[in-house]
Amino acid sequence: MIKLLRLAILSALFVVQQLSAQPAWIQDSLDFYIRQSMETEHVPGLALAVIKDGKVVLQRCYGVLEAGKPAMVDSNTLFMIGSNTKAYTATAVCMLENERKLSLENKVKKWMPEFRLYDDCVTEMVSIRDLLCHRLGTMTFQGDYTFWGSDLGRKEVIEKMALLKPPYDFRTRFGYCNAAYMTAGEIIPIVSGLSWEDFIRKNIFKPLDMNRARALSEEVPDASNMATAHAYYDSKLMPLDHSNIDNLAPAGSISLSIRDMTHWLLMQMDTGRYHGKQVIPEKVILKTWDANTIISPRTGYAYGLGWFISNQEGKKMLDHTGGVDGFLSASAFIPELRLGVIVLTNTDNNVLFTSVRDQLFQLYTGDEFKNLIKSGTVDWATNQHAEDRRIEIMRDDIQRMQRLISPNLEMYTGTYSNPVYGTLKVVVENGKLMVYPSHHPNSPGTLELMGENKFMCSFKNPTHGIHPMPFTMGEDGKAKSLELKVNNFLEFNTYTFEKI
Repeated sequence: MIKLLRLAILSALFVVQQLSAQPAWIQDSLDFYIRQSMETEHVPGLALAVIKDGKVVLQRCYGVLEAGKPAMVDSNTLFMIGSNTKAYTATAVCMLENERKLSLENKVKKWMPEFRLYDDCVTEMVSIRDLLCHRLGTMTFQGDYTFWGSDLGRKEVIEKMALLKPPYDFRTRFGYCNAAYMTAGEIIPIVSGLSWEDFIRKNIFKPLDMNRARALSEEVPDASNMATAHAYYDSKLMPLDHSNIDNLAPAGSISLSIRDMTHWLLMQMDTGRYHGKQVIPEKVILKTWDANTIISPRTGYAYGLGWFISNQEGKKMLDHTGGVDGFLSASAFIPELRLGVIVLTNTDNNVLFTSVRDQLFQLYTGDEFKNLIKSGTVDWATNQHAEDRRIEIMRDDIQRMQRLISPNLEMYTGTYSNPVYGTLKVVVENGKLMVYPSHHPNSPGTLELMGENKFMCSFKNPTHGIHPMPFTMGEDGKAKSLELKVNNFLEFNTYTFEKI
């Protein structure tokens, strides 16, 4: 009985000490503003953690796994972390370099003789390091509509990289490239004998006791306590069907709980040690923190290997965000302050994941207080109103056109081709014009006339969005080409398809 009493007293003292170490605003107001913003920004579930001086000093969970259902988010709930996966891939490659099984300076073609980019000279020069620091000369997200969530395999994605015409010279500009990270991940089995996913499980998840972690998105449907993906689409919050992105797995397929993620960040901030044991060599961790591609020469903003690098009041900050169908996440840390923050959410249309991150850093570093959560939500609402208005205007145009004309939809039907994507078909079904992209069979688009030879395209997958799709007509009065646009979240480029 005395032992139990002592344990209870020690536990209570620990809680009091933890609370006293927290900024007062966290105790008084954090929960209120997070819950308020979750409601406004339509975020069903959120988990956060703060690490300071080698300890998890704050860990809180909010909301539900799926909107409208009672199961609550807890510290073991799995969230997909999207591009936060990249730091795991870069770490894995650097571990292999440390074992002298490869070098970051190795040309990609040494390990993949079939590897090709658009320019033959660049093809011969590209190194593994180039793949990991986004400096191939391509535009940010270039090709991602073709690759992301498509039926293409990893080998086919690598082959299609040769079709991406870069707008910039090699190694002169930052251009975020998911396919490049996947390619780097595919070198791992060539040199180690383990698939990317098995290497991550064995060498990172297991030694860090990340017992809930899942490497592949194909594991998500069978996982217990898994947050459901959501999108706020066409003014409605909706759960999303599971999206398999394992063709780009090394770029973004990992799922973790907030507890798992704290283990990863604890190890990062202790330069490879976890519970006092060196689980990843210190020089491997430090190598991923080095700047490789300068994004802003004026501010020193750069990309390392799986981490963005910035200057925060003279101190190095490493951070990354992750966006994948129905999820947004953020992780960041300042090694000199031994301070790190993680935020996980289960919707892909919010700013709360970064405003909570920034708010927590502000509070724990003692910067001048501003309510960043509240102001972030105000900005989100303003931007969302503009997006809702954009779609409303298109719908007004549709109603106007319906009163004016009854178009001959057959003029637009046929098979169209784009040199990067491949083909899509435009057909009439039940009196409606439909578009079927060949590599996204689960995301057809419904077309509604909104102007002269211009349609509003509403894709089944909310990630692809609602956008105008203009057709160009030939001399025979039939369509000869169309332009396809998806959400900037996925790709900035517009695809031109020619009728074949």
